[in-house]
Amino acid sequence: MRKLEQKILKLYKEILELEKNKDIQEQKSLPNQTYYLEQGEVLCYPRSNGDSRFPYGYDGFYLWAYASGYLSANESTFYVILPASEGKEPFVDFFAGVKDKEGGYFPISLLGVGRQPIEKNIQRYCIFSKEAVYYLTKTPFFLAGVRIYVNEQKQIVASIAILSQQTEPLDVYVSSYFNLMFKYESAESVETKWFKKCCYSNNVFTFECPEDIDRKTHLLNYGVLRRSISSSNVKVHNTTSHIDYVGAKSNHLNCAQPLFTGKFAENKSVTTFTDTAIAGDIITFTLENTLCVDYVIDATHDTAKFEQLQKTPLKIEEIDLYASIKEDFYLSRKKEPQMLNMSFEQWHNKKISDKTLNKFIDSVIYQVEYCALAKNSGTIFLGVRDVVQQIEALLMWQPVAAKEKLLEVLGIIDPSGNPPRQYSLPPIGSKNARMDLRPFIDQSVWIISTIYTYLAYTSDYHFLDIICGYFEIDGPASATQSELQDTVLDHMFKIMNYLKSNLDSKTNCLRTLYGDWNDALDGLGESLDGSAEYGTGVSIMASCQYYQNLGEMIDILQHLGTHLDKVIEFQGIKNKLKQGLYTHAIVSNKEDRKILHGWGDQQSYYVGSFDDIDHQNRDSLTANAFWITSGLYEEDPTIKKHILKAYERLDSKYGLKTFHPHFEPNVQGVGRIVHLVKGAAENGATYCHATLFGIESLYKIGEGKLAIEQFEKVIPLTHTNISTSPFIMSNSYVYNEELGMDGESMNDWYTGSGTVFIKTMVKGLFGIQPDLDLIHIFPSNYFPSKGASVQILIDGLLFSLIYENKNLGQRKIFLNDVEVKVVLDEHRNTYGFHLNKKDYPKGTHLKIKLLE
Repeated sequence: MRKLEQKILKLYKEILELEKNKDIQEQKSLPNQTYYLEQGEVLCYPRSNGDSRFPYGYDGFYLWAYASGYLSANESTFYVILPASEGKEPFVDFFAGVKDKEGGYFPISLLGVGRQPIEKNIQRYCIFSKEAVYYLTKTPFFLAGVRIYVNEQKQIVASIAILSQQTEPLDVYVSSYFNLMFKYESAESVETKWFKKCCYSNNVFTFECPEDIDRKTHLLNYGVLRRSISSSNVKVHNTTSHIDYVGAKSNHLNCAQPLFTGKFAENKSVTTFTDTAIAGDIITFTLENTLCVDYVIDATHDTAKFEQLQKTPLKIEEIDLYASIKEDFYLSRKKEPQMLNMSFEQWHNKKISDKTLNKFIDSVIYQVEYCALAKNSGTIFLGVRDVVQQIEALLMWQPVAAKEKLLEVLGIIDPSGNPPRQYSLPPIGSKNARMDLRPFIDQSVWIISTIYTYLAYTSDYHFLDIICGYFEIDGPASATQSELQDTVLDHMFKIMNYLKSNLDSKTNCLRTLYGDWNDALDGLGESLDGSAEYGTGVSIMASCQYYQNLGEMIDILQHLGTHLDKVIEFQGIKNKLKQGLYTHAIVSNKEDRKILHGWGDQQSYYVGSFDDIDHQNRDSLTANAFWITSGLYEEDPTIKKHILKAYERLDSKYGLKTFHPHFEPNVQGVGRIVHLVKGAAENGATYCHATLFGIESLYKIGEGKLAIEQFEKVIPLTHTNISTSPFIMSNSYVYNEELGMDGESMNDWYTGSGTVFIKTMVKGLFGIQPDLDLIHIFPSNYFPSKGASVQILIDGLLFSLIYENKNLGQRKIFLNDVEVKVVLDEHRNTYGFHLNKKDYPKGTHLKIKLLE
């Protein structure tokens, strides 16, 4: 028996055990009929109100597997499998059928996405494991399993196993349908089939998809799909024609006539131009025990490799071995010293299972890892701010990979120091890349902070001397690789100069230009009289971030002992910026003070004031959060009670909202946020990313208990309904009772909520935060569990922090079994200690025990 079959049977056995035991279900349950299995796999039952998904890939090439059965695969703008969802016909599916007494078949979709509406007695399960996705289908006749993964050669590997559940032989078929793309296009057009050709010969389907990126760049895109069947006692029908597979040009896939008859009308071996070229088969056989079919998909732009692949037979042992090796890798990696680990014991809220919470944290760590290293976000673009935020968490356990990705981001900014909002990577053989070049002012500030964090965690100052390039803007949505190259530090200076050039001369605050992190609030930067592309409208959030950047740059340069003129310059800007913020960003009435979100051109109207442009008394979450996290709060801590009042007004069923109250459709000047319905995205929803900014700020002002209350609201474990993947952090939670929306999310996976979740747990709850000299260890003044632990690597030093609640009535901290003299952090309102990195040689294991 193959390892594939063993894994399928093992998973099915565990599913049956879970279904029989309600206690196990309660301990491992997630919203929407989703469960953790023993080794951390995620079991998803079919559902009608949403979908879960999981990425599989290597070096930026990722296949997205959906619990519903949809698949897509791309590397930046190059697509192998186009995305499809919400009832659209899938581009890949697998089927099986059992012959009936009349000689026909009833087709069963093995992924589920192409299922028949009248099927009976069929159970489906999707299991997301880190090494592969498994789709199980249980029928009265057989148990079928489909395993799909991507290996380190960027091959998509799909294996089907049909295991008999009958004592008598059955006449059965399995069928595959692959409508593959192999182009730098994210959707089909009328021309797609003109330039796609598929041929079949001897268990190999070949695709030729020539493409002209522009008038000078002609690409030869090739695809090879190789097949292996475990038995020779089969009859194989093959086709390269979409029409031949479905039976008629207008037929849908789940109505494909050949799936009911068990054979194609033509068995076309070549298709191009007038019909969509696909790879399809129907393999009929007598099932007595098991049959396995394996497929491997390769993409290449090299003609010689294309020809060689067609001659290279599949090695089934290697297919199974790779899956086993990756499974063992992910299970063992958790025990490795460099791996970030967090766990809790006896969480105070009984609604949250410790086992589920600990597995959820592991899932979010994986979420961050994927998001940091991807070359696309499920679409063709990557957001600059998104990537660098993910890197800031990833460097805690993968500093080398984080460094390489950070260099990629630095290499795509414009020589002016202005990064694109979103970027893609150039196609093979081209120096031109598609980009979103709208100047959102906050893209730059995240880069500086992430580089500072990288240096704090690694002390790798040689990073600043690495040479990297630029992309120069050459159109409204494209840029070309520049000949100019200089150091990372030079890039940082250009970024800081770009930010400096966008300071408003009257208020000394940072102009918002097209917008800031709150994307939809993109009207503040508009010029009132139209005399300039952008006016003097300001983002307080971005201004706070720039204030933080100035301090970070000063710290870096003082450690280098160079560019002292820049230190003086940055200090002068920082002082003026602080004065400008304290003068203009705080407004008062007789009872309260508010931190503004920002204002329009010439301070003609405000957002986040007592009287906004729509005469609403409104609060902004991110401006308050970053006033704290940037360090501005420390200049005047009396603002704390007013920030907490704002947070109280922003609170909701699912946590802190981004704005309250929402913006009505007729509000002028604030941008496209008014076109979002009440309670959606930034317009009055719980935007998880922003909520976690707020949670981080609560830790920094010593409100550990409030932070946990918000944490419990924002994680999906406490929710009844999640429309996206409930085992990772979602983008947002929509709440609008009038429209019947309660807990749905716009998106999952590629959202910053996962990375801020990890950073906030490390820095906020466990209180571990390095700077360029010291490691500050000031755990929160409130722990929500009987026990907790974290393991993290900082600058070659391994830290293990264990918390135990022993009802001592006081806090005691031990370092390697010796009690530490603790000091009070007045802002965080908690006790801890500072540790100098230089006092310990690399490789030292520092064991910290926190008792109270």
